[in-house]
Amino acid sequence: MNKKLWIIVILIVIIISVKVFFFSPFPKTADKIIIQNGSTGETVELNQSQKDDFLKKLESVTVHFDSIKLPRMGYKYHILFDNKRITIRSDNLMNKSIIWYKVDQSITEIIDALNNE
Repeated sequence: MNKKLWIIVILIVIIISVKVFFFSPFPKTADKIIIQNGSTGETVELNQSQKDDFLKKLESVTVHFDSIKLPRMGYKYHILFDNKRITIRSDNLMNKSIIWYKVDQSITEIIDALNNE
């Protein structure tokens, strides 16, 4: 019994590791995208063309696992993809729950470009 438990634990760790290290936290599609500004509290729901453009731009962003740590106060943006939240902390740092990621492009610039359209 103890051996079976260890096998299950190892399999769970492998599955979580593969998901964290090899898959982007950004969804490929979303019915609803809401962006909340961390400075003003203003929320904006993207229309269909904005959603398509935003998701297309996010596909080109390379995401790398950074660390596992508790979320902290302060953020630039919350992005809700069908009620699944990603928090943008700075231009190149974001988290999804306790998993923190570094990105190779500025997510804030992509969001600001959407707001200026």
